[in-house]
Amino acid sequence: MPKTVNYIGTKALGFYHKLNVTADQMISGFTIRGYDKSAAQSYAAENNIPFTVLADAATPVANFYASSVNEKSAVLCWSRTSDKGYILEQYKGGKWTQIYKTAKNSDTSYTVSGLSSDVTYTFRIKSYIVSGSTEKYSAYTRLAVKTPIINVSSFKATANQNTIVLSWSRNTAATGYIIEQFKSGKWKQIYVTKNNTTLGYAVSGLAEGTPYTFRLKSYRTANDKTSYSNYTAVKATTPLSAMKNAVVKSTSSSAIALAWGQNANATGYIIEQYKGGKWTQLAVTKNNTTLTFTVKGLAECTPYSFRVKAYKNDGGKTNYSDYVTVKASTLLGTVKNAKVTSTTGTWITLGWDRNTSATGYVLEQYKGGR
Repeated sequence: MPKTVNYIGTKALGFYHKLNVTADQMISGFTIRGYDKSAAQSYAAENNIPFTVLADAATPVANFYASSVNEKSAVLCWSRTSDKGYILEQYKGGKWTQIYKTAKNSDTSYTVSGLSSDVTYTFRIKSYIVSGSTEKYSAYTRLAVKTPIINVSSFKATANQNTIVLSWSRNTAATGYIIEQFKSGKWKQIYVTKNNTTLGYAVSGLAEGTPYTFRLKSYRTANDKTSYSNYTAVKATTPLSAMKNAVVKSTSSSAIALAWGQNANATGYIIEQYKGGKWTQLAVTKNNTTLTFTVKGLAECTPYSFRVKAYKNDGGKTNYSDYVTVKASTLLGTVKNAKVTSTTGTWITLGWDRNTSATGYVLEQYKGGR
């Protein structure tokens, strides 16, 4: 029922009359569609006829914003309306150009690609309804989006024991760079360059065996205004310090005992032996207080090489120290079955088993108190 209708006679719509029946009959399934506070709405209410309110116009889109913006694209978002759908336009080439239309009011985002860095773009959006065969539109909601300047193309971190060296590629479009470190639950600025030719920074005083996260953004200052790029992040873990005071504690003909100093930052230690042309793991301690290990079953009078490193388990990852190598030789075995084989007058004959590893034997007699 159009708005121009301002009067509807009694039972003019939704009823019929049967011959020989006194009362008028209501038409089954009859519905009136019209506008709010109109004559049609009043007539439907008076006669208990179902009524559907037609929208005069679509509802303007609210909360139009960019949820993500980089140098080449922007994700535009908006709140859902009860209307049919949305039409999104971009101002380019001196005029407004439609870049997106959807007939689903649940579609509330769109990614605009093909943008350039450090440029301000203007968009507008309207919702629409369909009334009969006609689309009706809301007023536009506008949004200006500025893309950031480009950032560096590479950002790397090289970790030493107590230092992480950050390096990055040059950004000729930038005035300089800003470095931040994530610590104590937030990002903290640690370095700002005054030019775009400084391409490295060493972060010192760090704890060993600890993961660190840094991020970098470029900035450009022109006409008293400063523009920034998006961030590029990098992670690095400082290694554990190498084992200290690693020594051979004792040797025998078949065993070598190793010892080393404690690393309070370590979870434990790994001991390896070089044999068969390669390093073979012998043991892994489960704590950092076990500071000795005895390698048994060795051949006598033989040189051996061992190495020890600390490890630390942290967040599902394992970090290691450098190796410390220790070399030692087992002793000759003692003479076995040494005995007196015979005595005759002034002679005593001694005998012993052969030691195939020996060059010879040294025989001593205790006399004169020494």
